[in-house]
Amino acid sequence: MKLKNTTRTSRRAAAYFLDLLVVYGLVVVTLFLSVMALGIFKYGGDDLMMRAIVSDPSTRYFAQAARIVLLLSYFTIAHWYFGRTVGKWILGLEVRHEGQVGLGFMRSFGRSLGYLVSGQLTLGIGFLFPLFREDGRTLHDLLVNTDVAPQAGERLALPAPAKKSSGKAA
Repeated sequence: MKLKNTTRTSRRAAAYFLDLLVVYGLVVVTLFLSVMALGIFKYGGDDLMMRAIVSDPSTRYFAQAARIVLLLSYFTIAHWYFGRTVGKWILGLEVRHEGQVGLGFMRSFGRSLGYLVSGQLTLGIGFLFPLFREDGRTLHDLLVNTDVAPQAGERLALPAPAKKSSGKAA
């Protein structure tokens, strides 16, 4: 079995991991600022109470909820407003619906929920679809009829390798 679209798939995967760095960075900052604010305003910055907040199970639940909310918000707003996320922007990709850049809010939100289906509910199998599909679409692309393609005017190809000089003077 020959894998398809490996260049596009690897570029999309790299963009997704860059986006996860952004989302998890936001989660860490949100959690840190929330714990600091709670500790300072409620307990006057008492070191022992701050440690208790960090080790409390409710802090873990808050972190999970923050992760889900920030993940959905980040992908929804980025695809709706910009037509791409930070990772896709860095790697020269954009999300399209029927050939048009950018998505409506509900399609963007549906695509964000689709990330959970592609990743969590299918144990990541939904992200592997592009390896076996001619059109290179993932499960979440199929769910909301979107596609990820190079930004207008850009080729999706690796640069040609530099030619080695033969060592002879011309």
